[in-house]
Amino acid sequence: MVQEELRQQMEAAQRGPSEVTQNFVAMLRAQLRDKEAKERQLLQTVADLQKEIQQLVSTPSRDTTGQLHFLTDSKALQTEINNLRIQLKMSRDEASKLRDQLNNRLRMSSKREAAVERRSVATEEMLQKKVKQLEDQLQETKQKQDKDRSDNEARKVKSAEEVARWDERKRWQQTVDKQKQKLKEKTTEIERLQSTVVSLKDTATRLEREKIVLDSRLRARRNSPASGTRIEALELEKNKLQVEVATLQSKLEMQQHHSGGLGAAMLQERLEAQQRRIAALELAKKGSGTVSEELEKLQETNATLQKANLLLESENLELRLDLEKHRTDTPRLKEQIQHLETYVSLLKTENAEHGGGAGDKDAEHKSLKSVAEMERTVIAMKRVVEKLQRENRRLMSGRKDTVIERESSADKLRTKVTTVEAEKKELQENYTEVMQKASRLETELDEANNQLRLLEGRLRTERDNAHTHTNELQLVKSQLEHKSQLLDKVKVLLRRAAAKEKMLHNKVTALQRLVPETLGQDRDT
Repeated sequence: MVQEELRQQMEAAQRGPSEVTQNFVAMLRAQLRDKEAKERQLLQTVADLQKEIQQLVSTPSRDTTGQLHFLTDSKALQTEINNLRIQLKMSRDEASKLRDQLNNRLRMSSKREAAVERRSVATEEMLQKKVKQLEDQLQETKQKQDKDRSDNEARKVKSAEEVARWDERKRWQQTVDKQKQKLKEKTTEIERLQSTVVSLKDTATRLEREKIVLDSRLRARRNSPASGTRIEALELEKNKLQVEVATLQSKLEMQQHHSGGLGAAMLQERLEAQQRRIAALELAKKGSGTVSEELEKLQETNATLQKANLLLESENLELRLDLEKHRTDTPRLKEQIQHLETYVSLLKTENAEHGGGAGDKDAEHKSLKSVAEMERTVIAMKRVVEKLQRENRRLMSGRKDTVIERESSADKLRTKVTTVEAEKKELQENYTEVMQKASRLETELDEANNQLRLLEGRLRTERDNAHTHTNELQLVKSQLEHKSQLLDKVKVLLRRAAAKEKMLHNKVTALQRLVPETLGQDRDT
């Protein structure tokens, strides 16, 4: 359609000047024919007058009046002939001028027609090139629109993946919250353990003092025959040990109850993590707007996660120190129990020796009773030590579980870092492609503006010859407006891609900092 309209407009442009020149040439030819007819008429009148003069000269004059009249007539005719000759010469000159003007006009019209034809051919070729270029641009815009659709679909898929990653990061935040809760519980547990350690140290020092006292009494017993005071002292010692065993058992029961509360808290935190994951999936269904907002918030939460991780590491170190203290305290308690067992065995042998020498049945019965009670206290102390050993093993197993959990979290962080780096590379490639597209569109827009200016100038000059190119100009303007809109959209996409790339770069740096720290902690442990 555009080519047919251009052809019609070119034919009209060629037809316009040729009709004007043809009309002008026809008018000049008509004037020339009129002049030639007048010239022939004047020549005929001159010939007629000459014939009349000859006839008058050949016929003799009848009278003088006739001669005078003839002379006057001949003079008048002669002047008229001269005037007619002058007019004939002028008409001939005018006819020659008209012929020259006609020839010049014909030459000028032929040159003008040739120039118009050349110009029309050039404009037709240029317009055909422009039409072809516009068709190519239209095809490119269609391809770009298809590509934009595919890019939008890919972005939707990427947004779903980003939602999944956001869910993962949310779970990490939940784990951080869990670790904070565990940290609080561990601090309370550490305080209790410290109080138990202090009490155990006090009991150990007291037992040492009592051991020294009992050794001195034993030496005094060996030197003195009386054993009643020693049996009473042993009974007092037994009662003290029973009270200490009861306090230790109550403390162990409280610690076990506290550990059970930790397990329930962990289960509750797992349930909350699942609920948060469901909420994250619901957010993913709502669209990419909320996801982008949550991703922007994720960067802030990542810093808090790192701070919480540092706090957990420091508290983990304190727990390790407490475990080492418990490990060092358990062999000392074992040594104390062994020492008490040896002490009880010595007392048994001593009581047996003294019982055979004295022969007092009541004293022997009391000594046997005190020995049995001492054995029961020793058994109770063994049970306490076994409970402490079990508690230490449980704490060690919990420590191993935390180490394994941290190793798995470090692996997850490594995978996250690799995925985020891959996304960063992909976004950089997309960013470069979009920048190239934007530069190409800008150059095309400049070229189109230049072509538009050229077309407007040519239209101003050729508006008298042909009233065309209006539809083409509107089409070019609409295409330019469409390209400017596309360029604005590309600029918006570039800004979004730059912001997203910056955010992902910050996340990658944060995760890269976090991974070596976790690996170093795991190696230290």
